[in-house]
Amino acid sequence: STLLTQQGLPASPVYTWAHVAASQQASRVRADAALTAAVYQRTGCLPHASYPAYRLRYLRDNGLDLSPYEINGYADFLFSELTGQRGTSLNMASGTGLLNIQTLDWDEKTLADLGLSRTQVPPIRPSLTTAPLLNLSAMRLGLPSGIPVSLPFADGFMNQLGAGAREHGQLTISVGTSCAIRTLTNQPLTDDHSRGLWCYYGIDRWLIGAATTGGTSSLDWFRDTLAPQHSLPELDQMAQVRLQTCLSDAGDHDRAIASPLPVFLPFQNGERSPGWRERPATGFFGVQASHTLGDLYQAALEGVLYNVYQCYERLVQVVPVQSINLSGGILYSPHWRQMAADLFQRDLLVPESEQASLLGGAVLGQMILGVSPAADEMAFRQQLVIKPDPSRASYYQHNYQRYLEAYTNSALAKDAQTIL
Repeated sequence: STLLTQQGLPASPVYTWAHVAASQQASRVRADAALTAAVYQRTGCLPHASYPAYRLRYLRDNGLDLSPYEINGYADFLFSELTGQRGTSLNMASGTGLLNIQTLDWDEKTLADLGLSRTQVPPIRPSLTTAPLLNLSAMRLGLPSGIPVSLPFADGFMNQLGAGAREHGQLTISVGTSCAIRTLTNQPLTDDHSRGLWCYYGIDRWLIGAATTGGTSSLDWFRDTLAPQHSLPELDQMAQVRLQTCLSDAGDHDRAIASPLPVFLPFQNGERSPGWRERPATGFFGVQASHTLGDLYQAALEGVLYNVYQCYERLVQVVPVQSINLSGGILYSPHWRQMAADLFQRDLLVPESEQASLLGGAVLGQMILGVSPAADEMAFRQQLVIKPDPSRASYYQHNYQRYLEAYTNSALAKDAQTIL
């Protein structure tokens, strides 16, 4: 997120990652392959309107003089409000497009291009730094004054900690409002921007992964737009019935070709990984008169997972996979989480706590207090292992190829469109 302040007071709205007004600023950089590669190698971030670096370009290009303002994330602002001190973590800074991922300091070239000075961005402090809670903040929160407040960290990295995925090759997949797939690595991997991955920093190592925009937000869009009279569990049941028919048809080649599901591209809020397009074509492709609500919802569930699987295929080119942890809203749907295991054809580990990012905050607190072994023991407890069904692998791979064909064709379209 991005928040401009003056003398510690908010001077702008909070711009979240979903604010894509800077699409022209980002697309101009993406149009230059050499420039894109250079930016990616320095910052670990591909040019995209969701990053503050491009949002600031947009504000500047639209006449705003940035020089009087301090540049913060919303979490940075909260840390300042709670403690009276400015500061951020490398983890938060690495997701802005303003950090040099090689030197682990603010990127001088990017700051200069934006006309910013180092005094305008928060000082980067050691990751386990704390500051005491102010008296006034303590009174407002009903907490004791002086208790330590940690630096802000991104929820994705907290998910990694909460899932106990602390080693290279231990992947976490979050399927919530949006989706992400990530793992820790011992060095920044920014050699090939065409993979569509990002490279951030955690506490003592780098993170490499991908984030997609369509998760449960795509399902909410589906229900609100096409099925407001139904709950998501009801739609789940319809989709499950339809999947059984699809799996039966898969054994009959002629029937499978005659009545395929539509293909769903989950880009209602734009695309991040792997294509990084702010306004791509989105929605259903190949809808027939015979398709039912259950058909469409099953296609939507599959489309969200295929987008994540796209990123997975690119990530495994650079990282050997040891294990995969699954978390997020997908866990509330036994049907959807089994689909994920059947698509990936791997065991999916479900942490004991469904709120992996919240648990990660507790792990971080224990690390700050110097009791990380107990935190690791807490994080690694697993409640469930979701086993893949090998008999379903060919069905999902067939439909995934159809998804890739629709994705490629949509990328050739000049204008964004939503297709129902």
